[in-house]
Amino acid sequence: MTNQILSKMTNKNKRVIVVGGGLGGLAAAALLGRDGFSVSLYEKTHSLGGRAVCKRIAQHWLDSGFHSLRRADKGPAAIVLEKIGKPIELATKYSDGVVPKTYHNGRLANSPLSAGQLLFKYPLLSFIQKTHMMMLMQKIKKIPMDRLDYMTIAELLGAAKIHDNNIIAHIKQMIAIAYYCEPNLDRISAGELARYLSQWPYDVGFPKGGWKQIIDKLQEAILENDGEIKTGKEVKRVLISDNVGDMTKATGVVFQDGMKEGADAVILNTPLSVVPRLLHEHYLPEKLMKAIDGGVKTSGAVVMDVTVKKDKSLIRDKTDSVITLDPCIIFRLNSKYDPSIAPEGHDLLSAWIPIDSSKSKDKEYVDAKFKELEEAMHAIFANLDDSSTKIIRKMVFESAIGFYPSPAMTQPKRPSVIFPNVKNLYLVGDATDAAGIGGCSDIAFNSALECHRELSKPESNSLQPIIV
Repeated sequence: MTNQILSKMTNKNKRVIVVGGGLGGLAAAALLGRDGFSVSLYEKTHSLGGRAVCKRIAQHWLDSGFHSLRRADKGPAAIVLEKIGKPIELATKYSDGVVPKTYHNGRLANSPLSAGQLLFKYPLLSFIQKTHMMMLMQKIKKIPMDRLDYMTIAELLGAAKIHDNNIIAHIKQMIAIAYYCEPNLDRISAGELARYLSQWPYDVGFPKGGWKQIIDKLQEAILENDGEIKTGKEVKRVLISDNVGDMTKATGVVFQDGMKEGADAVILNTPLSVVPRLLHEHYLPEKLMKAIDGGVKTSGAVVMDVTVKKDKSLIRDKTDSVITLDPCIIFRLNSKYDPSIAPEGHDLLSAWIPIDSSKSKDKEYVDAKFKELEEAMHAIFANLDDSSTKIIRKMVFESAIGFYPSPAMTQPKRPSVIFPNVKNLYLVGDATDAAGIGGCSDIAFNSALECHRELSKPESNSLQPIIV
């Protein structure tokens, strides 16, 4: 008898409620369902995927922006999907030679993906500028991580006496490729940059069919293992047992309509700011409260999707992405290697530019950002004209990712997946202290893997079902 069959038999009567249908919640539910847990996932909106939701507009499948998978088919998203028997398909990945290009002052060059490429093959920086960048990277390696976590990148550049605008623009580009959605370097943690550089270079992949493929596969796995998914159903409160002589533990949830449902474990996949509405402050861990009080700063972006007639050759060779410098804008011809997301005879070009989220409702500011984006698009793709292109969506994100990695939200300061004061209560998502760089999907998937490991421990399986 295989371990998976034994696991399913052991977990058959164990009830788990997942609150929230973002990537972390879907991944945790799929993993637990595979192991025989009885899983119910409740999402208060009418769509799954959270900020990664994918929508069909004008016969195009449009991601909410576009998102890469770090480490491509070796990363945490791919690991989760492999575990549930639904391996991922990638349209492109860097290791296959599909690398982004950098555009600056009318010139295009392959973006450097390693120190060697930066030094010997990259033409948009002078040799002296490259040397200063390499010296900065070496300096970062020598500074203790706990010190870097308290510094911003702007402070780090000041200490290293880096004032060259071209170097700073390239550092912004590097961070934009890696993890960030915030244009001001005086807000971004130097510690998170160091964590990224410690893994540089690494592979990057784009999922075939966009994030829809991933969300659909997670949803299928939950349902195939007799799990339950309900959208438009809001959880109002988590039930906590404080029985004398018994450890405090989560025992179920209360819905908006007052109905209760019991469970052996509850997993929260909500924004951090929502957690205090679900639990009495007595049960809230200190790290979570500190993050809510001062650490979580949302990041913003404007996104534009354009349909283009296929006879316009926008991006040649193996490239599908172009990144500009100052301002930093990412363009991606999503349909070049994945024609399934656009109607026949058309391509899908998407563009993304980070903005100051505090100004996301300022029409004049936002309109200026869209203008910057359109001007850059026509400069790079000079053969575009009104007869061959049509804007099918313009979108403003107040929170393009859950937070940007400020010094107050580096990995050691983010709340744990495990609630220290409440047994069988877990937190998953991109704002936890699971492995990954701040605000990325890696953290969401790694938090789901960590939650799954905890619930699969023998002591977790010894619990008896709780009736409310």
